[in-house]
Amino acid sequence: MSLALKTFREHLAPGGIIIVEPWFAPGVLDPTRVTRQTGEAHGIRVARVSRMEIEGTISRLHFDYEITDTTGTRRASEVHELGLFTTDELLRTFQEAGLHVEYDRKGLTDRGLYVARGMA
Repeated sequence: MSLALKTFREHLAPGGIIIVEPWFAPGVLDPTRVTRQTGEAHGIRVARVSRMEIEGTISRLHFDYEITDTTGTRRASEVHELGLFTTDELLRTFQEAGLHVEYDRKGLTDRGLYVARGMA
């Protein structure tokens, strides 16, 4: 995370801001939860099953797709890895990257929002 924020800072235009919507903090996610979603449009049906595993401070989201169209059915999978950080860890990381940061606890989706600027 630190390297990413330093890179953001290096590319920040004068007077620019960085907005980061965080993932979840440790202990919030339920690794036993499995969700199933299906959508259909224009003769294509996509079913997605998602599940999660947590290993230390990493959440690993597994997505399995079943895609059906006029040619048949095929399957695809993908994995997303997202870090689990506390608010204090993120605030400290922004500061260590040379950024002045403000934290809005509510944010856009009730997960919070970090608004940062380069330090003068």
